[in-house]
Amino acid sequence: PVVDADSDTDAPTTVTHAGGMIGTPAYMSPEQLRGRSDLDHRADLWALAVVAYECLLGERPYRETQLGALVMSVCGEPAPIPSSRGEVPSGFDAWFLQATTRDIDDRFPSVEALCAAFDAVGRDAAQGDARALASRPRPNDAAKTAAADASEPSASREAGTDGPSGTATAS
Repeated sequence: PVVDADSDTDAPTTVTHAGGMIGTPAYMSPEQLRGRSDLDHRADLWALAVVAYECLLGERPYRETQLGALVMSVCGEPAPIPSSRGEVPSGFDAWFLQATTRDIDDRFPSVEALCAAFDAVGRDAAQGDARALASRPRPNDAAKTAAADASEPSASREAGTDGPSGTATAS
């Protein structure tokens, strides 16, 4: 409950005050978790990268469930390499590591830069998938080949030896 400013009570409020933590810790950047007051948009870019990681791999990059352990991991442990935890598009590891580097100045400078790099990862993956699909035999190609082979007269028929044991048959 919010207390009227003219009230003389010391009742607690639910209004956020400076220095209070707001957000889901699993998506917070190291500077947020440390309580820095000079946060900027790059903390949000960190969170967006965590969401992208979670979408691709079905889990968060930092798996700790206790707040203290999570803070220690995000702020001090080596960043997880996405491809070590599952299949991701080529280039996603580098994108994720840049988006979540602890050095704020080494992160993407803007959401436009983050999205452009992510788009490039997706385009490269799509082109690679298209090449892989083009070179892979299609399942119904084998069936068509088998059907075509069955409908063509065999060399043994033309030679007049299509009997059960390869014996000559009368024409």
